[in-house]
Amino acid sequence: MGSIQSEQSNLLQGGTEQITYKVFNSEGVYIRTDDENILIKAPRSLKPIGGNLVIERERPLKKVEFVTDLKGIFFKNQNANFINGDSRYIISSYANKTLDVRSDTNETVDALTGGKYFFCNDIDELRANLAMIAIDQQYDLISQGKPLEIGFNYFIKTTDEDEKYELNVMASLDETYAGTGELKIYNFKQELWNNYPTSPTDEDRKLTQTSTVNTWSKLKISVKQYDSSSVDTDVFVTVQINLPKLIGGGSGNFQAIYIDNFYIGETNDTVNDKLISKRTQFPVNGIFSGEHKNEKNTISNVAKSTDYFIGKYEGTFKRLRDSTAKALEQIVTAEMLNDYRNYLSRYEGTFQNISIEHIGLHNKVHIDYGGETYQDPVSCYIDAMKYDVKAAEYDMTLHMPNQNNDTTSSYVNIFD
Repeated sequence: MGSIQSEQSNLLQGGTEQITYKVFNSEGVYIRTDDENILIKAPRSLKPIGGNLVIERERPLKKVEFVTDLKGIFFKNQNANFINGDSRYIISSYANKTLDVRSDTNETVDALTGGKYFFCNDIDELRANLAMIAIDQQYDLISQGKPLEIGFNYFIKTTDEDEKYELNVMASLDETYAGTGELKIYNFKQELWNNYPTSPTDEDRKLTQTSTVNTWSKLKISVKQYDSSSVDTDVFVTVQINLPKLIGGGSGNFQAIYIDNFYIGETNDTVNDKLISKRTQFPVNGIFSGEHKNEKNTISNVAKSTDYFIGKYEGTFKRLRDSTAKALEQIVTAEMLNDYRNYLSRYEGTFQNISIEHIGLHNKVHIDYGGETYQDPVSCYIDAMKYDVKAAEYDMTLHMPNQNNDTTSSYVNIFD
């Protein structure tokens, strides 16, 4: 047993595993520091029942990979899912109609993300191409020479499933922010930016017909890049969604339209669309063949210098035993390989909580039947848990980590 594991085992004999948490509110403001014993003893406090507790010894790993998907679109506007209300949007106002950002708490339609969306109960009966909601250009500078992608989710609520609707979207820009008036408008038929006309035509709108009603659908629009002949700075782009129209005219059985995840982003031609952080055990540790790949990650510390990736984040990180700061992927892959340096113990089974303490995913479980019978050297992490409230029973998957000094390995980042 290594020195770190020995220390952990000694601490467990006292029946506690104290963890200090810093507690913040939803605004990121520090509230307090909590010191909590997260240790649960099995079978003393968590009793295996049903005779289905099993332990599996998973084979050691030769290699682990942490794979981040590098999307070729860089989202430019904030508050796309309306969590901050109508901030950074321009919402139109019409007599006796409701257009606002609202919570889905008391609505029959659930928001896709964040619990909020834009709501409008108006329809363009006069077919006058009236504005509904627009991304406020003053907050969204777009690079020249970059193709754009516009998108949003929509839900058209109606009592007639056979109705068909038209959505139309406009894109315009200024080279300098003026507050009123636009310099250019995008012609979707010609696929180029023209001088802003006195009266926009249908070519200056992206017209989309849809028969998808009473369920969420998505609209995605491509816009060619803008290249100025007079300035080389970023430009201010407005994206406007007009009121929906019923194909055939009138208002039909229309009740409302909901908009969620409304974004504008720069698209980038990328040769590589994945960043792979790979760590491999040295052969001297043993002849291992197991491999594990953690895929579909959307954020990356290693990619912090990538200028088009929205999921990048700055900083370096250290564990208490580290002498130098590292990228987070370096630490994550090291910990994954540490757990699987030898055969990893994983438990599955049903437990009954016979203590008065509620169990959460932050707790750890120590399998301890006594030193002469069966006792794990360290406590287990809870990987998955299903809780039956009435019976106070937990279906759990646990694994026993190996947090000794890092196993010797090589580490490399690869763009694929």
